[in-house]
Amino acid sequence: MRYLLCCAALGMAPANAALVARFSFESDFSNSVTGGAVATVNGASTPTAGQTAVGSNVPNTGNVLRIDGGAVTPVDGLTIGVTFGGGTNASLTSLGDNFSISAWYRVDSPFTAGSDARHYVWEGNDGAGSTDYDISYNANPTTGNGQTFTKGPDTNTLITGAGTAGTWFHVTQTYASIGSNIGITTYINGQPAGSVLNSANTNATDFNVIGLNIGMFRGENRAFDGQIDEVMIYDNTLTAGQVDDLYLSQVPEPSAAMLGGFGLLALLRRRHR
Repeated sequence: MRYLLCCAALGMAPANAALVARFSFESDFSNSVTGGAVATVNGASTPTAGQTAVGSNVPNTGNVLRIDGGAVTPVDGLTIGVTFGGGTNASLTSLGDNFSISAWYRVDSPFTAGSDARHYVWEGNDGAGSTDYDISYNANPTTGNGQTFTKGPDTNTLITGAGTAGTWFHVTQTYASIGSNIGITTYINGQPAGSVLNSANTNATDFNVIGLNIGMFRGENRAFDGQIDEVMIYDNTLTAGQVDDLYLSQVPEPSAAMLGGFGLLALLRRRHR
């Protein structure tokens, strides 16, 4: 949290990018950047903010959001009123084609798959089945993979190991206008993962009607079953170095013996900075 607290205190974010939304879920669903509660709760049982994080490699971020998804409450999640592309929003400005989104997530172990084993950390919601490009990231604990997806044309990338149940992961997706295409890069625990996804530059009109779903599919089903935290949205494309710094600012500080895989690499990178 040191990096985030520093940025908040100075009113700044990583160079060349402004933090326009931060949902820390310390006690509620509010956007701490604007001060407004712009999240709408969906589902039979209310997702709960202010929960204690559990699992391995728990992030150094305080309290988290708890979502009890699966077969019992198939539409649990949040709809956040974020405008991407054209249009306006009372709390957030239009982001256009260059932006970034990040979050921490942990699928329960054992998990409740419900009708679909994909546990959506976030997905865009246009409410009308648009064919424009889409923000989407989910974890599939059945296969142990993470998955990114974009429409126009449909493309997806599997990220091995990023869907392991019971373990916390940090995910960042960056969007960049590249000629007539959008370059979409996914990072897991601060490091590039999978390939860059390119889709037509259509100003992300998926997000003009409803917004961004947290913890559920854009059809408001396929609910997440676990914990999500620190959903952050920037108004520009973060660099690889900025993504890594963002991740390292929130990793725990245990001994190397308590860290596995990605966490150990993060500790070694930190010590060499």
